[in-house]
Amino acid sequence: MRIAQEFYCATSGGGCGGFMVFPLNMAINGVVEVVCPKCHHKHQRAIKDGVLTENGRWSSNAVQEVNPTPVAWSQTARHLESTRRAGGYQEREAVVIEEDVVKDDPLARAFLNDRWFEIHGNK
Repeated sequence: MRIAQEFYCATSGGGCGGFMVFPLNMAINGVVEVVCPKCHHKHQRAIKDGVLTENGRWSSNAVQEVNPTPVAWSQTARHLESTRRAGGYQEREAVVIEEDVVKDDPLARAFLNDRWFEIHGNK
């Protein structure tokens, strides 16, 4: 199972200030580098049960890179919580996009439908 989440490329860390939405497998745990598809800035983060977090990101060296595709990037947040966190103390935490939020947000639903088609085709 995958968890869709929105991640901010924090300007406070040298990033471009854009947002990325992409899914991660719930079975993934460890330290990774998320590479912004727009500015190529690398963000070292920990993954706990498929969710990106700042907590524990320096506990070890990154073991792999997460490279979202360019279509995952946007100048504006798709989730209201991401907008609230940008520039604040939680800006380095990913926002999990819950299924109940997605069904009420046509842009998020359209994005996830497009990603499903990109990954799985017309099945």
